[in-house]
Amino acid sequence: MNLTITPIKEDELSVLMLEEAAKEGWLYSSYDVDCYFNYPLNRIYAINVDDELAGCVLLHESLSRVQGRPLRSAGFFLVKEKYRGQRVVGPLLWQNAITASISREMLVCFHAVPRAVNFYERLGFLRTSLVNIFYSLQLKQINNAPLATIIPLIENGVLKRIVSFQEIDGYTETLFNGTSGAGFFDFIHHWVSRPDAIILAYYEQGVVKGYGVLTVCKQSRKKGETSLCYRVSPLYADSIEIADSLLKALIYYTWQNKVDRIELNSLASLGTAFAHKLADLGFIASGMNYVVANHGHLIDSKAAILDKIFTSLPLEYPHEVTGGFD
Repeated sequence: MNLTITPIKEDELSVLMLEEAAKEGWLYSSYDVDCYFNYPLNRIYAINVDDELAGCVLLHESLSRVQGRPLRSAGFFLVKEKYRGQRVVGPLLWQNAITASISREMLVCFHAVPRAVNFYERLGFLRTSLVNIFYSLQLKQINNAPLATIIPLIENGVLKRIVSFQEIDGYTETLFNGTSGAGFFDFIHHWVSRPDAIILAYYEQGVVKGYGVLTVCKQSRKKGETSLCYRVSPLYADSIEIADSLLKALIYYTWQNKVDRIELNSLASLGTAFAHKLADLGFIASGMNYVVANHGHLIDSKAAILDKIFTSLPLEYPHEVTGGFD
């Protein structure tokens, strides 16, 4: 078996994100392929077995420094099913793409699916107390009555769709500032600049108090009709009430535009106030990802920033808790 590891080509990433990832229940769009491939701080590596594409992994080299440590994350670690279980392809890819590119001085924080936790623990990445729960909503089954409450807010300009991400820069900077926030501020600029991004902001006396971003995570055509799925990523707000209004507005927008499904990742575990609001709107919890790190003592599960993060950035990037130190 001849194994080679190289920087990935865009067409290879497209195959893995649009075809192979879907088999795992991970939804991506062509917009995602373009966004991930062209972000200059991403290093994405492909592994080939006898000249056949077998998998990939993404290393994100964040601009952030957390208590003096450079911040890194790993994500989209995917090996085709036929090459799993051999303990060769995945470990070799990780060793050459990730282990060889990081050091003990760095804070490496990323998300792990439950089945991979033991693998990461053997490499020194331990579970923290943070768990991102995956929620999805089928819009055809939604009870749209609760959405009526946000119509006056839209009509009065409290909730607005914005066309320039500069309008949310000030709010982003209140969350992510200083050296620990630099990487998040930079990535959010890149993320919301996508042509498919829809940004809704909540205003009080002309000042942004929260915002939510929709991006396409699946787009397909069947029988001449376009099927769309969106993700809410991220949703930041000063209070749960503002977050609730933003989420309803995002749902209202997608419902008006005949979107099939919305998905999101949130630290809101079952029984918490935001989880109740998700359930009231019809969201169903159907999976989880553990936040793991090599320096777990730097992951503060009671950090003040967590009170304003209602849905997370894509799981290929470090959790926002690492950006709230300054």
